[in-house]
Amino acid sequence: MNDEQLIPKAVLAFIDASMGPNQCTEDGVRAVIELVRAADALRPVPDGAVQALGARLTELLDDDQWNNLEPMLNALLPLQWVGAAREADADVYTELERAIRKFPTWPTDPLHAVAVVGEEVGELVKEVLQFTYEPHKTTWDEVRKEAVQAAAMAIRFCRSLDLYTATPGVQHLQLANWQTGFTSDLPVGIDYKIGGGEV
Repeated sequence: MNDEQLIPKAVLAFIDASMGPNQCTEDGVRAVIELVRAADALRPVPDGAVQALGARLTELLDDDQWNNLEPMLNALLPLQWVGAAREADADVYTELERAIRKFPTWPTDPLHAVAVVGEEVGELVKEVLQFTYEPHKTTWDEVRKEAVQAAAMAIRFCRSLDLYTATPGVQHLQLANWQTGFTSDLPVGIDYKIGGGEV
């Protein structure tokens, strides 16, 4: 099914019946916009449908009509943005539910929890870098998939904000080079001795 077929049939029928070449009027365009908004309220209008509708109206307008009606035609753009936002939100929450079903438990330690988020963000960064500098290795769909997964994990992290127990981990002492006798990368001209500081 192409984009034009996705436009609500009532809208196309209205355009075909009442808005032939050079017959677009301000009232007619307003009616089309209201029809699209009404259809969108019942079922989100896909982005491609909004673009196709704009293209159809553009074909019917001469330059003067376009200049007069452009502000009203631009009213269709928010529907396109809203449609994209709805789709992204739906994909994030679908991924969130999938992840919870697969891994129902979540770390109570916030450091472990944020590490999960960081891993997904790292995958997203990798895909964006490849898309930018090595586009033959990935696609924008892969970038979007990683973005959705990162967003889903960020939501999981937020959902447990009141449940985390931050407990410092066990730590151990690390020795500096001068304490171990390792001197190959120490500045020249300074004397060091094992077990003490500079001399």
